[in-house]
Amino acid sequence: MDLFDCVKKGDLDYIKTVTEDVILKARDKNGISVLSAATIEDKFDCCKEILKKCPSLLYLQDDSDSKYTVLHHATYYGSYVFIDYFLSVGLDAATNEGNMESREENMLRFKKWIKLKNKYADTALTQATYYHNLHIVKRLIEVDREYKLGLSGIVGRDRRTALQWAVEYQDHDIIKLLTDEGDPYSDYIPYSIAMDLFDHVKKGDLDYIKTVRSDVLLKARDEKGISVLSAATTQNKLDCCKEILKKCPSLLYLQEHSNSKFTVLHHATYYDNYMIIDYFLNVGLDAATNEGNMESREENMLRFKKWIKLKNSDADTALTQATYFGNLHIVKKLIEVDRECKLGLSEIVGRDRQTALQWAVKNQDHEMIKVLTDEGDPYSDYIPYSIAMDLFDHVKKGDLDYVKTVRSDVLLNSRDEERRSALCIATRYNQFGCCEEILKRCPILLYHQNNTKDTVLHHATYFRNGFYRLVDLFVGVGLDVATTEGNVESKAENMQRFKKWINLQNRKEDTALTQAAYNHNHDIVKRFLEVDRQYKLGLSDITGFDKKTPLQLALEYEDQEMIKLLTEGTDPDFKYGGNTDGNNSLWIATTQSDSAGVGLDVATKEGNIDRKPYMDLFDHMATSHFGFPLQKVTLQERMRPMILKKNTDLNFSIAMPQAQGTQQTGNISDTAGAWLDNIKTSEDIKLKSGITVVSDKIFTLAEVSKHNNSKDCWLVINGKVYDVTGFLGDHPGGGEILLEAT
Repeated sequence: MDLFDCVKKGDLDYIKTVTEDVILKARDKNGISVLSAATIEDKFDCCKEILKKCPSLLYLQDDSDSKYTVLHHATYYGSYVFIDYFLSVGLDAATNEGNMESREENMLRFKKWIKLKNKYADTALTQATYYHNLHIVKRLIEVDREYKLGLSGIVGRDRRTALQWAVEYQDHDIIKLLTDEGDPYSDYIPYSIAMDLFDHVKKGDLDYIKTVRSDVLLKARDEKGISVLSAATTQNKLDCCKEILKKCPSLLYLQEHSNSKFTVLHHATYYDNYMIIDYFLNVGLDAATNEGNMESREENMLRFKKWIKLKNSDADTALTQATYFGNLHIVKKLIEVDRECKLGLSEIVGRDRQTALQWAVKNQDHEMIKVLTDEGDPYSDYIPYSIAMDLFDHVKKGDLDYVKTVRSDVLLNSRDEERRSALCIATRYNQFGCCEEILKRCPILLYHQNNTKDTVLHHATYFRNGFYRLVDLFVGVGLDVATTEGNVESKAENMQRFKKWINLQNRKEDTALTQAAYNHNHDIVKRFLEVDRQYKLGLSDITGFDKKTPLQLALEYEDQEMIKLLTEGTDPDFKYGGNTDGNNSLWIATTQSDSAGVGLDVATKEGNIDRKPYMDLFDHMATSHFGFPLQKVTLQERMRPMILKKNTDLNFSIAMPQAQGTQQTGNISDTAGAWLDNIKTSEDIKLKSGITVVSDKIFTLAEVSKHNNSKDCWLVINGKVYDVTGFLGDHPGGGEILLEAT
């Protein structure tokens, strides 16, 4: 939609040229008006222009499932300026426009509009309270009290009023607003000034922050109730954090009233900002141990202990959150402080009632377990964080000359917040030369897993196109060590390590192969399969995310090239029902009974395999093609693989069995249509399939249609006539399906 595209871009000049009736009636695919779209996209000037032309859009409730008004949209996105503007426009119409009678009607409309509920049964006020948006709650309450709307008494989601939500969240500022027991908002900095300050903080404008008064820094809050210090933390602006804390040290201990209930420690942990965590803890400890007299230091220490143990909305302390995210650097620092000051932090349970140690055990994070149990310190071998970060900056840029100057022990032991090695970083940034240099000096890094259990193979296959050269390099180096280095015994051990490494699964349970299959990286999949088959690793049989093997993923995505690779070079058109004439097709594996039990008789493979994942897929596809799942069809005790094909041109379904006993010899062409063409004599067909090709005589459709019973059944296939009478009894869905097609 041109209009909605222009609104998203904030193209005010274009909107001015659009007629009022178009703006008024336009809806996107979700039933959202142009005014709602401008609100969602934070295009304030567009909202003004739209309302100037079509003021009635203000009162519209979306036709979508959400049932949002523009007040709900603005509240959801924390857009105070929009809320203020919409209320002002609505009040102006209700109190100033027209005569007394029209003003009364406008006020009734305004009252009805401000009380409208979305699909969650929330008014804009209950929604704003639920999201802890003090600015918006303040504005709505002012209007509610001035015009006696009764808005604060209306229940929202879960049959709760705004006050009940505030009490449940222990949001004392909003409670004061809603009960009129003083106005905490009176201490806050005006919204426009606060937003200007936050913009400078996000940019890291230290010079500007130095000019801001301490009381403004202390009291400024954004739409979500976040302080300036929290904003600087989330943006990783350490210098800004230092300046803010120098002026307003009490902000260190603030806990947000937003849904998250984060402290700055939680923010720094969430964004893996080790340097900021280290700084905050040092500032807090300095105040608790060095500032003031004995009495004030004791108070400061109590405040420090309480602060470091604060929990967010997930019930996590900063320590349990850091352990959950596998951040060894931050856990190490917190544990050092915990033990030094005897805080008892490591004993506190977090999300799911798990302590930090329990999370480490659950995640099988052995390095973390050692740190938390004091059974040796793997961190002692790590390179200091600042040195490691400097190295990684050079690696990201592909600075090979610098990497060559770094000592091997530094390359080996450097880790970032997610415990990624120098080789992982070089892989993620596709720095081939750096990878070669690092591996030449530290080959053991090839087998490293970071805190998400990713290896360098996972990193190389993570991106959509993948890094084939790196995968080839890593696999080549691993194989070289496993097959050429050392004596027979050491080579056997190296091969075991190689097999274990290439089969490793990350936290999503993906091997590098399943991840490559998921991302359709055909070249990488091919390389893995070559190694898998040559060394019998069993890699292709390992399931990944959602318990799917690479083949199941390829089938799900209908990736014919991938299917061909995964089925040992068999043409996917032959094996999975592809055909050259553009018609949809489906391979159906049918059961066979033998001494080994019931399995699948799968084209070129022998033996029994798990039937369920295939049949589930076939049922899904068959239902879309034929209106019934194949598992409802009674299967014969012994059947051949079939290709079921829906010929839309002739409007009937046909079955073309593949000849048994010749599939592995290559005597039969890959596609079913070509196979039928290549069979020369009716006697061959009788022997192989029970289907007879009628002689070269030309028939009319009227003549063919006479052969329509169980004793004489002909079908037209790719312009040729076939006598399928002998196959009626073998069709897995019953001969009736073939008879219906005659």
